[in-house]
Amino acid sequence: MRLPPELLSEIFICCLPVPTYDLNPLYTRRGEAPLLVSQICRSWRHVALSCPALWSSFRWTVYPSGSDKSWENGVSVVQEWLRRSGGRPLSIGLDWDERKNDILSWSESDEFTLTNSSINCIDIIAPHAPRWKRIDLNLPTQAFARLRHIGPVPLLEKLTLYDIGLPGRGYESFYPNDWTDFPPFITIAPCLRALRFIIPIPVTQAVLPWHQLTQLILENPRIGLGVNTCLAILSQCTKLVECEVVLHQPSLADSIELPPNSFILPDLEELTIYTTVDISPFFAKLVLPKLASIHLNNGDIDTPWTNRAFLDLIARSSCVLESLKFARAFQSDSDALECFQQIPSLERVDIEAGWEDRVITDYLLGCLTVDEWVEGDDGSPVSEEVAPNMEALTIRGTVYCMEEALSAMIRSRWDPTGTCGRVTCLEEVTLRIEDFVPSDPFLGLKDCIQEGLLLRLGDNYDPIEVDSSLSVEASDSPSRSSS
Repeated sequence: MRLPPELLSEIFICCLPVPTYDLNPLYTRRGEAPLLVSQICRSWRHVALSCPALWSSFRWTVYPSGSDKSWENGVSVVQEWLRRSGGRPLSIGLDWDERKNDILSWSESDEFTLTNSSINCIDIIAPHAPRWKRIDLNLPTQAFARLRHIGPVPLLEKLTLYDIGLPGRGYESFYPNDWTDFPPFITIAPCLRALRFIIPIPVTQAVLPWHQLTQLILENPRIGLGVNTCLAILSQCTKLVECEVVLHQPSLADSIELPPNSFILPDLEELTIYTTVDISPFFAKLVLPKLASIHLNNGDIDTPWTNRAFLDLIARSSCVLESLKFARAFQSDSDALECFQQIPSLERVDIEAGWEDRVITDYLLGCLTVDEWVEGDDGSPVSEEVAPNMEALTIRGTVYCMEEALSAMIRSRWDPTGTCGRVTCLEEVTLRIEDFVPSDPFLGLKDCIQEGLLLRLGDNYDPIEVDSSLSVEASDSPSRSSS
């Protein structure tokens, strides 16, 4: 029985390999779709070549050190895929592979030149700009000059502009005139909703439809993105749902003044901050009523951390924060404990501590250890539990605690039946601790693992899940799944 071409096309689409960064590599192996299904028989090939959805999404890795012949072959493949895509909206990634820089040359004036046409890779996809839906450009500085000639992009929804610097020289060099003319097509992209902007220009010079964006990744390599400038941009992004910013001390004075009042981002749910500067002023100007997840990575151990500024943000926003991931932010166990106490809604917690930070201590673990229900005279619990809704916990870096304290805390939260429902079961624990070799490979939690506790142990880079398929004879407790 022959399948209808329409059904066969849908099956072929489902056979596409799991993509990297949501886009399939252009040079897909012959043993994978779409090339595989186009080589089975004549009828399948006809269906595959007549299905534009199979060819409308790809990543093209440009190898600048290749020969002119390899460049021409790459161009012909791209052009063939574009032809097969018909009139479908396009999702395309261009990646520059600079592992070899033997094509680079320098004139007497020290001006950078390329001896290969690959710098013009944008020109190959430019005629199809009206069909662009998602474009990821990870290219050297000079390649972006070709964007100035791009026409209207009525379908563009997601855009990545990542200037990887001048090949062979990296970010240490910067020609101010390289980005003098910002690509005009971006300013009039009516459907643009997601932007990854990693470009070495003062971001305030970029005329962009900030008010449309729901997703934003913002960084100013070589220049630095200051707190004031970042806030000035975010104040225009009133529809943001997800945001990631990289804050550094600007190489030039941050001439933007802080907004006089705090402002609200009514829909922001996820906030990620990488910083080497004091972000207390950043927190002080924001109101985030829907914030559910925050990730803060402090890249400078000398950067001051003010717990109060962060907690004031949470209180001022009246948000229900569920996920907290802090890397080298807390400077003491009291900082961490204060957050646990004042944000009881936390469900997922990830803490990384440096060797100089005494964050994960016996004291903190003791406060997190769940006690059985003890009533006062009025029938209420004598003490409130810390982090009562925590379901997943990750600890990274350096700890200053005894193995027994860690095990006791996990065990008490895995089976908190004595709390009469005041504490949620801790179901997942990941310990990525430097130089951590427990005396017991199961951390004294073998019975809990049998019952279903997900425990990962290992160093800071490669934690291994502790095998849960253990002999039932090792525990007299009934499994949680059968209770």
